[in-house]
Amino acid sequence: MFGVKRNVIAISKLALSTSSCSRQARKTADPIQQQFVNKIRLYFQKQALSGEGTLVDASPQIQSELKEELQRLSRIYGVTDDTVRFPSLTFPEAKFNIVTMVDEAAAERQRLEQVDESSMEETAGTRLIDWMEKPLETEGYALEIFSNDGNYKEPTYKEVIEDDYLLCEAEQEELYDDDKFVFYEHLPQPQTIPEVENITTKDAKKFDLIF
Repeated sequence: MFGVKRNVIAISKLALSTSSCSRQARKTADPIQQQFVNKIRLYFQKQALSGEGTLVDASPQIQSELKEELQRLSRIYGVTDDTVRFPSLTFPEAKFNIVTMVDEAAAERQRLEQVDESSMEETAGTRLIDWMEKPLETEGYALEIFSNDGNYKEPTYKEVIEDDYLLCEAEQEELYDDDKFVFYEHLPQPQTIPEVENITTKDAKKFDLIF
């Protein structure tokens, strides 16, 4: 076990020495790369000495042309020397108010709760509307209404609430000069939703509506 560990360490040291030698060999064997690196370093040194916004190793003629162009831009567009300089950036330190953040979080939770309550109320209203659109199955106790397709159909809960004459008992039906008047007293009070079940009475079987 220890012999294997010593062999691994020896191989690692050999690999490190080999890679360092190869890097040194490439460094001495590539003079163009070394010259390029030296040029870059020299450029940054000269730039630091000459200052920002100036040309490095520029002839007097080039500097004069640059000055004339900058003056022309200044006359036309109002460009100054600061335009060619790197802008100074300042980042103010952000300050956080923990109390305000807590208040905002509580307000956001309250808003989400109100949204949830509104969604639940809307869903409940939709379910109520869907339920009131169901046909009222009364086994002959409800008056059938004439539909748009020419057939008679059972009224819905909503139609019964809006027009309570759609429900009647046989004894409460009266005829006057071929006009039929139906008096409604089945629900406890007007605008009351019927129970979800078949509405039947002891007189339901005797009831026979003739149009």
